[in-house]
Amino acid sequence: MQILTLLFICVIPRISFADDFEIKRDEDFNNAVLKTQVVCRYTNHPDQANHFNSFFVGHIKTKNGFKEKLISVGHGFKCGHFSGETGRIIAVSILLNDKIFDGGSVLKAEDINGPTDSLDIGLFEINLPFTLEHKHLRIGRREWVSVGSRVVVRGFMYPSSSLWDVTRYKVGYVEYVGDSMIRISTSAYPGMSGSPVALKYNGKWYVIGVVSQLRFSEHYGLLDMLWASLIPKDFIK
Repeated sequence: MQILTLLFICVIPRISFADDFEIKRDEDFNNAVLKTQVVCRYTNHPDQANHFNSFFVGHIKTKNGFKEKLISVGHGFKCGHFSGETGRIIAVSILLNDKIFDGGSVLKAEDINGPTDSLDIGLFEINLPFTLEHKHLRIGRREWVSVGSRVVVRGFMYPSSSLWDVTRYKVGYVEYVGDSMIRISTSAYPGMSGSPVALKYNGKWYVIGVVSQLRFSEHYGLLDMLWASLIPKDFIK
């Protein structure tokens, strides 16, 4: 079995979460989850692109638009190795409403694999115009999650084919809760790394984790389980 891995005093602007950007219907997820691409450059090899998902979690209002914060998967920001050469990120972009937005900047990227628990999560920001319709996912509290909690996974799959235009809405239940990861009783597909894992609490949608690993068996193929990293407290601050 294998684990795959998707000296002045000034006022500091705070990340806002206006009601206009709240997920109120299941369909609103379509404007919160993004196709995301990271391009890695190498000296002796062609550029390589990583494709995965990300989702809006809040923004800061600027003069010309919004500086958006997005959470994704940590391994999406890792550049591979070719003949001992480590690449560097030269571009982070998202696709929303059939428009490509470049200029993303990586703020954090954790990809830690432990013997019993792991953390695989990233944070980046990108500037968007005021006119672009989109939604945010509120970050929930990890204490709301327990074995048996019903969760929803929403994201795009298979970036190398036309199926990348298909968003999946997967419903599952939490089977295991670790220090930084949970196991969910539903399968995901290649390309769905970075998809939000959300639950309803008091009638509102909250994101509590991000899809990070699939379980694969050479005999059975993709198993009906996935692993998600829990979002650490104060991760976007």
